[in-house]
Amino acid sequence: MRARHRTLLLYIAGTLAGHILQDEDGALSFTYEPSYSGPPVSLSMPIAPIAYSQHIIHPYLQGLLPDDPAVRADIADRYNCSGENPFALLSHIGLDCPGAVQLVPDDAAHLVESRSGSLTELSESDLEERLRLLRERASSPWGAGRAGRWSLGGAQSKMALRHQDGRWYECEGSEPTTHILKPGVAGYDNQALDEYLCQRVASEMGLPAARVDYLTFGSERAVSIQRYDRVSNEDGTIVRVHQEDLCQALGVDPSHKYAEQGGPSSPDVLALLGATGTDAPRNLQIFVLYLLFNYLMGATDAHAKNYSILLGTEGTALLAPLHDVASIAPYQSLSPRRRKPLRAAMSIGGENRFCMLDGKHLEQLSHVESLVTAGVTREWITSSAERMATEIPSALQLVMDGANEACLDGIEQVGPALMREISANCRRLLERL
Repeated sequence: MRARHRTLLLYIAGTLAGHILQDEDGALSFTYEPSYSGPPVSLSMPIAPIAYSQHIIHPYLQGLLPDDPAVRADIADRYNCSGENPFALLSHIGLDCPGAVQLVPDDAAHLVESRSGSLTELSESDLEERLRLLRERASSPWGAGRAGRWSLGGAQSKMALRHQDGRWYECEGSEPTTHILKPGVAGYDNQALDEYLCQRVASEMGLPAARVDYLTFGSERAVSIQRYDRVSNEDGTIVRVHQEDLCQALGVDPSHKYAEQGGPSSPDVLALLGATGTDAPRNLQIFVLYLLFNYLMGATDAHAKNYSILLGTEGTALLAPLHDVASIAPYQSLSPRRRKPLRAAMSIGGENRFCMLDGKHLEQLSHVESLVTAGVTREWITSSAERMATEIPSALQLVMDGANEACLDGIEQVGPALMREISANCRRLLERL
């Protein structure tokens, strides 16, 4: 007789946090383990003795998986399940998810609780081949013969690996990965380099930003992102740090991640961050800086899913380092004279067209209730915008001048347009303030 329910165990940092149930009709629910005392799974699911229903847990689980339905379908084919069933997919690839989350069927608790796992070293030729396959087929990291027990959200092709003592490893069992390698978005030459340069500019500007490198493996190149949700102890063990993206925190399915699709807008995010207690003033200021930076850099993909929040055991909720920043400028002009002007994923004071932001939009932003409550003033926002618009072009030039040899050919291709378009966007804002 078919069981009425199936269960996935949800662990956070190795501790059982709760149970995800799928009933015979496919409906999902989540309940916390009564003894659990760690951070919440999500701000959308505060710790409470209740069952969270399908409309809350389903978007959260979807956020742990690749965005592309074709990638999910390929993974599902390997495991003979549905690519539209996050419960089924994560029962197979949920051992190393974003943040500190690990998901296993209820008869596989030992995979987490025993901390069992191993590392398999990868040679340069191994990595070259894997990146080549990844460019050709985004689902290749979960292909036959691969460990494939990790999962990451997002639209880009990527793979998660361990980097340790100068070597690269595939993680098996419940061993945590530490880095993400991305060969870039198909159809955009040198897009991985674009992301590397933009992330380096963010660091140069003093923003909290994920650490990146631009690496060559034989004929393949990739941006390497050090995971900010992993911490290395002195003894070399890797600890998972819990986090979630802002779509998950707001209970929004990743298929609606763009504000123009009805997804989270900047006021929605500011309201969420305004409710993060003593962390709110810091979170609100940093998010405003992130908004301004992504706008000035021409980063069209800075939707809610590309911002994250770190959840701590004492109720802390800190906005995570900036990540996934890449400019459209090497590929399309930011000029407002385009027949169809390019737009940022989130508006600033109601304006999302590049090169069209001005002082009245910054003033409107400053009137958002959560910013008023936290004392984030128009004067602070305006001075921050002026500083960024003044300093970003020179920071970009500094990053390009100091780039390693692997970057040089690509910089010749993307650098001039990147500098021209971003400088014009910055100059336009300064003229309109």
